[in-house]
Amino acid sequence: MEAHPHLPLYLTGNAKGIVNLWSQEQFDDHSLDQWFTVQDVKNANPKKTTVKKLAFSSFGENFSALSLDGSFNMFRFDLLESSKTNPLFAIPRAKEQKFFDFGYMNDESLVAFCSVKPKRLWLFDTLVGPGSAVLSEQGYGGNLLLCNQPNKMLLTFNDKAGLVNVFDLRKGKTMVTHSLGSDEITAVCFNRSQTSLIVGFKGKILKVTNYGADGTVKVFSTASVVYGNPVLVDQVTAFQPQQGNKKVGVSYVKVHPQSGALFVSSTHGHVKLLRINV
Repeated sequence: MEAHPHLPLYLTGNAKGIVNLWSQEQFDDHSLDQWFTVQDVKNANPKKTTVKKLAFSSFGENFSALSLDGSFNMFRFDLLESSKTNPLFAIPRAKEQKFFDFGYMNDESLVAFCSVKPKRLWLFDTLVGPGSAVLSEQGYGGNLLLCNQPNKMLLTFNDKAGLVNVFDLRKGKTMVTHSLGSDEITAVCFNRSQTSLIVGFKGKILKVTNYGADGTVKVFSTASVVYGNPVLVDQVTAFQPQQGNKKVGVSYVKVHPQSGALFVSSTHGHVKLLRINV
């Protein structure tokens, strides 16, 4: 799910590779519009065509969709029928570059991707075209990615469980690698000013703290992660273990772009407002 940055609209993706548009004020189950990431919807394979991630550009004139098979499509967000099936920019599935996550840089003209197998980071220029990456680094990857615009840094997570790699765009190489915890990182986001990095974990958190429960959310100073040793600003156990001591991990974290409220969801389908202003 992805909310429009300025309008009361949001997008959802499904297993057939279809992106649906909805209004926050509608009460029926018919989408307002649709975009198609695959040509043959009837024979779509959910293991490949399921829309994994959606992201709007900062002004909302474009949006992008990443599928489970690693294919990527950027669409124009308008009413033209031709826009529904003809992406502005597309990168088809390729065995050697199965993307796990993506993010925008430089006002969406650059798109960064990361992968685990192989461990790799890519940077594509949407103005040049999808022919080949303008930058590629081997040996550093992950299944989650964040773009730190103010510092021109790319952060990739889970190269190994709990690790973050910091790639400097200006220098063209990975500068530092930090451990943020001993368990796999399952959700990441920045606050509105990108001064705080919010990280959710699958399992138990660092042993040096007083917390031992699953479903923990940590808040780090972005500058400390990018330039030095990570400084833990805040830490919250968002979800307590259920009966039978079943693990409840964090599946998603999101900061509301206007209010700064921090929302978190669990692997068991719970959603919680965790902070009013981050």
